[in-house]
Amino acid sequence: MEEHNRLINENSLYLRDHAHQKIDWYPWCVEAFEKARKENKLVFISIGFSVCHWCHELSRNCFENEEIVQMLNSCYVCVIVDREERPDVDLFYMSVIEIITNSGGWPVSCFTLPNGFPVYGGTYFTPEQFLEIIQELRQKYLNEYDKLVEVGQELMSIVRDTNTVRKKRIEKITINDAKQIIEPWRRKFDRLNGGTMGAPKFPLPLSLMFLEYSGYYLRDKSLTDHVEKTLDKIVTGGIYDHLGGGFFRYAEDMEWRKPHFEKMLSDNAMLTVAYCYAYRNNPKPLYKKIIEETVAFLNRAFYDGNLFCGSLDAETENIDGNYYVWSAREMREILGADFEFAADCFGISENRTKNTLFINKTPENLAEMYKLPLNECRKKIEKIKQKLYAVRKKREKPFVDTKKIAGWNSLVLGAFCEVYRSLGSKTVFEQAKRLAGNIIENYIRDDYRMLRIAETNMPAYLDDYVLTANAFIRLYKITGDKLYIDIIRGIINYAMEHFYDKKSGMFFFSEYPILPEIPRIMDFVDKTLPSSNALMAKVLTLISFIDNNKNCLDTALQMINNMKNQMSGAGPYVAYWSQLLYYNIFEPAVVFMPMEKIHTLGKKFIPNILLFPENSEVCNSRIENITPEKIAEIGDNDSLLYDFGVKILPLSLRKGKSKQS
Repeated sequence: MEEHNRLINENSLYLRDHAHQKIDWYPWCVEAFEKARKENKLVFISIGFSVCHWCHELSRNCFENEEIVQMLNSCYVCVIVDREERPDVDLFYMSVIEIITNSGGWPVSCFTLPNGFPVYGGTYFTPEQFLEIIQELRQKYLNEYDKLVEVGQELMSIVRDTNTVRKKRIEKITINDAKQIIEPWRRKFDRLNGGTMGAPKFPLPLSLMFLEYSGYYLRDKSLTDHVEKTLDKIVTGGIYDHLGGGFFRYAEDMEWRKPHFEKMLSDNAMLTVAYCYAYRNNPKPLYKKIIEETVAFLNRAFYDGNLFCGSLDAETENIDGNYYVWSAREMREILGADFEFAADCFGISENRTKNTLFINKTPENLAEMYKLPLNECRKKIEKIKQKLYAVRKKREKPFVDTKKIAGWNSLVLGAFCEVYRSLGSKTVFEQAKRLAGNIIENYIRDDYRMLRIAETNMPAYLDDYVLTANAFIRLYKITGDKLYIDIIRGIINYAMEHFYDKKSGMFFFSEYPILPEIPRIMDFVDKTLPSSNALMAKVLTLISFIDNNKNCLDTALQMINNMKNQMSGAGPYVAYWSQLLYYNIFEPAVVFMPMEKIHTLGKKFIPNILLFPENSEVCNSRIENITPEKIAEIGDNDSLLYDFGVKILPLSLRKGKSKQS
């Protein structure tokens, strides 16, 4: 019988991956820290996730090294955490690692006192480094205990200080506040490859959405041009899967050609929304194609018929990207006479043993080079892709982490709503409604308390609540179904009661502290996903528009003002916060119209208009017929909106002008 440790019965596939190691692992639990206290040991905490390449490397190289295993078992209590199950633990200890190393990433490797106070940490360590660290820390714990306690207290003090937000006086928000974010950021734009200068390059859909908004509100075409350049470079680079669809997590080079091969549900949902915004602003056929391919990929790779799973591994056969890369020799055998054409198209080199496909030459370039009609050239490319994809499907497939996270499923729901608005797909519309029903059934209890992971009792975190509320707002805007507005109100009221901090006017990330002596912390920084506080501020703002709810608006305004001084120069790290500035500079119009007309107007990128079906509860409670004379007061959108049967608009709206002007 194969030996295993106590992780064998855990829900997390990541934890179960470590169940047959000789390390005496604990999952995250108070009992582990009590054991450390009783046995007078330090705690080693490893935080990772199933599809993380460097987490696998640490596991293979360190956690299966006999000398390291013996030292860990004799001198430490070892705790392993799936960051997707316990994002609160990850948030806290990642903030520690960022303080210690001035950078972050996974795996998180942190060493703590028995009360959980950190004393040292980093990310990936080689076996030699790891062994030296655990030996040295053990000696310090035995011989210089008081110094380690001081280190722990000092690090805790820094975490508290960096996580403290004080209530600020509510001030008028102006165009200048937005420009102070954009202008320093603009100087870092990569004019050749899109995104920001340097490598690695992350797609950062939130940044692209904010710049799209900024181009619209500030009438600055250079910003929308930069967004389009970035989106174009991403989908012609290797970070986009040209055979199977979907986006890899990030690129290791400046040209988006060398991907880091994880595929995350959350990234793909957010990028779908970014391409929807761009398509509504400039309906390029390329963007429509990418949106459709990404929806197909999401359904094929992640959907189990009920909900969406979380991620696809970067590795097969312990090799990063092995499923996706090609040698020139292999491609030549598959394609025969078409190899040279394919090599020109996808940038295949005889000098590389592993080629990632990217668009090296466009169909137009190839048509000219090979003296082919453009249509025939496009058909040839598709035929080559089909041949390669058929071969690739026979390879060992990447592992799928099947955990189904509430917030990430809500990201997909929101993306489907945006796809419907952009493309008018009835199939996607119906799937969005089915997914909404499954989210309600699997994650939302009768008292509006939420669960984080389907088929478990794990409590949800603030990001789950606000991502779900935001998705249901999007769905309500295209259906007008009262059920969805009731869900929004219910889960936000629950979050207000259980996560809100009256002292700061902000929200804690978790409902409970991770350990008795470690206080709850907050999530402020926008990364690939919006920070939970930024998204809460947006949701509260939208609820205030829908319900005429002054309390929600006041709370959101307080949150934005608390963060305003930190936004200047912070660029991508406050991208979602920055979008909220525009709601306060330019008053959005709340527009009600017949359902059949919503799609036509909804296909346009007009972010300061909030569209709702005229049969919605909100419309019925606020209806006000508007005359041509009143419409004329609105500004540039007068004829457009009147032709579409607008029922109600705030007369203070001046398209292109701020409320202060």
